[in-house]
Amino acid sequence: SGYLTMVNVVNNQVVHTGDLLFKLNPVDYNFTLEQAQKNYDSYKAQVDITKQQFEVQKNALAKDQAQYNLAEEIAKRYKELYATNTLSKQSYDNALTNLKTLQAQLAMDHKKLDQIDNAVKLMQAKLDSAKSSMNSAQSNVNYTEYHSPVNGYISNLTTIGIGEYITASQQIFGIVDTSQWWIDANFKETQIDRIRPGQKVDIELDM
Repeated sequence: SGYLTMVNVVNNQVVHTGDLLFKLNPVDYNFTLEQAQKNYDSYKAQVDITKQQFEVQKNALAKDQAQYNLAEEIAKRYKELYATNTLSKQSYDNALTNLKTLQAQLAMDHKKLDQIDNAVKLMQAKLDSAKSSMNSAQSNVNYTEYHSPVNGYISNLTTIGIGEYITASQQIFGIVDTSQWWIDANFKETQIDRIRPGQKVDIELDM
């Protein structure tokens, strides 16, 4: 729907596939498209940033996991040494404390990674929605210029003026497709037995 800015055809004019037939004012649709593009770009930037944060946190988790694994091995070794009285209790306690600290850090890393992952999924859903809106807005802009879908000629062109508001369901003219034709065959029931495939017939063109 929109305000008519150009009619490029007249009644009975021959047209070809792709010919521009009429145009609607695209200003409002262009504005909507610009806003949709800005929303999409904004969400795209947020998704990229959040994905970068996810990678950073995943690397931090891997680093802390490696430190925890090493601390766990040291704690096991110190336990054996402490049991044989070849290591002081303070050294063994320090190893256990370090292990618990790294274990707590790992739990925090996992929690933060899950939070960022959920944020990525949320932002991706918003980005997908914004892309759909942008595609819809682009389609509406494209529809402000109507091109002939077939080869044919214009018929039943109504009296319309530049500046008139045209609705999506309003018919302002028809296009007779000259690339395809069909035949309405009317015959009596008593004639059916005498009709055979390949018989010659007389055809009257109704235009």
